[in-house]
Amino acid sequence: MMIHIRASWLAAVVVTLALPRVARACLWDHDTLREERSQFPETLELITGKFLHHSPEFYRWRIEDRRRRLAAAPQDLALLDDLAVAYDKIGQTKRAIELMEEAARRAPQRYETLANLGTFYLHDHKLERGLAKIKAALEVNPDAHFGRERAQQLLVEYLLAGGAGTFAAFLEERAAGQREVARAWEEALRGVQGMMRFGDHRHPKLLAALGDLLVATHHPGDPKQLAARAYLRAADLAPAGDRAAYLARAKEALELQTGVTLEEVREELASEVAEAERWVAQVRARELEWIRAGVDVDAAFDASYPAEPAVDAALNRRRELLQLARKALPGALALSGAGLLWRRRRRRKASAPRV
Repeated sequence: MMIHIRASWLAAVVVTLALPRVARACLWDHDTLREERSQFPETLELITGKFLHHSPEFYRWRIEDRRRRLAAAPQDLALLDDLAVAYDKIGQTKRAIELMEEAARRAPQRYETLANLGTFYLHDHKLERGLAKIKAALEVNPDAHFGRERAQQLLVEYLLAGGAGTFAAFLEERAAGQREVARAWEEALRGVQGMMRFGDHRHPKLLAALGDLLVATHHPGDPKQLAARAYLRAADLAPAGDRAAYLARAKEALELQTGVTLEEVREELASEVAEAERWVAQVRARELEWIRAGVDVDAAFDASYPAEPAVDAALNRRRELLQLARKALPGALALSGAGLLWRRRRRRKASAPRV
């Protein structure tokens, strides 16, 4: 199969709740401990969903596994964390709250308990109560989760204030001075990335917040095309009434980009999402095999996936080189008198049928 590559393909760059189901970011369980020691996946992988996460079947297996293990070690709060998060992951948030409230009675100032309970309250549409628990968790451990809980707190406050404007503008209004603004954007960007990694990467409000921060912050590689992807993905997943606003933001993100259109980025994103979904389906199939075989699925997963995947990393490098060439070539050809020929070739190439 031939893969058609255009010069407008986006280079991969390393650069992360909102409404109730977005507030998954700061859950704490077995996977959190594993991932805290690794780098965050790249932003393109977060947008498309091609990063290490589990299937619903896995979390049902974990529920049975942790219940069995808790029967032998009922005082192990780490097992209780795993069990509660697994219930939340399959949509049984009220059961998750019950388990964490039990943990809170045993250890009311334990960071993991406060962080999980706050997040579960947010999932259960109790934003004020959830925000209070998140703040309490930050008092116990201000630097946990690479600062994700600070971003979680700010994003909830932004939504409680009505969510008018962009998340980046909300942070700017709260900061004192341009240096403080830049730092707030950088920290929030990393925090939102973490929320996507450990939570609901498909939630449109969270994707829009990511796009807002990518537009506002300055990073090598110019993340405006990444921002457009985040907004486009938000539009794809949002209720009908919100889609136009996200599409408008995607268009604005590309206004300063040369040689790339919103339709080109949309087409590329569709291909990237399809690739990610194929990969996720393969991971799910392996988890189902392990469950049927009766093995320790946690151990099998960790052994089989020691590193994060990439959205066709080799292709992304070719895109990066083509993008750099695209930026440099028009000016050079114009100076040599060949600019017109170059533009004609681009038009012919764009109109040619794809293989």
